[in-house]
Amino acid sequence: MLPVDVQKAVEKEFEMALQDWVMEETKDKKNVVEAYVYEMSKKREGFITKLQETEDWLYEDGEDKTKGVYVAKLDEPKKGDPIEQRYKEHSERGSFIDQLVNHVNWFKQAAASANPMYEHIA
Repeated sequence: MLPVDVQKAVEKEFEMALQDWVMEETKDKKNVVEAYVYEMSKKREGFITKLQETEDWLYEDGEDKTKGVYVAKLDEPKKGDPIEQRYKEHSERGSFIDQLVNHVNWFKQAAASANPMYEHIA
């Protein structure tokens, strides 16, 4: 067994090492947040720039254009918006999954059918 003063010193050293580890982990997480904020700010700036360019076009060269031109122009900034894109994918996903399930079930039924028209399905 270690003498009491050595044991206390070892415990103190362990506490200090733990504090160092916590401080290092905290600093790392702070850096991750900072990097995320910087990255998103750059993307937002680019998005805002694109919106401003579109607004300028709308009141300058965009006067008296066709419906198709306006529809295409609306799609341009939306392509650059990852939140809009993910929302669109999420909202359409259920419909696509339902269609896929229906197709799979149809093929299963056709494969199990005795109808000669579906004999080629393994």
